[in-house]
Amino acid sequence: MPQRGDVQKAGPSFAVSLHNFSLTTDELADHLRVSSKTIRRLRSEQLFRPGKHFIAVGAGAVRPRLLWDPAAVSDALSLRTRRMGVS
Repeated sequence: MPQRGDVQKAGPSFAVSLHNFSLTTDELADHLRVSSKTIRRLRSEQLFRPGKHFIAVGAGAVRPRLLWDPAAVSDALSLRTRRMGVS
């Protein structure tokens, strides 16, 4: 099982550093001061991309444990806000 900080092969020449993926869904929600349900909704709306914003760890096939990159998520939310024209 990968540990935080390990490098995992994700394809022939693409490696993902697990170091940046440091928060669970609940921890990310607390960090952003939103609900876990909001994080799941934004993920289902494809605002967050696997490998860039989150990775799945563990053996849960139906609902795997996710680890999130808080900096990448913040960037995605900022970009979304700018696109919506909200200041």
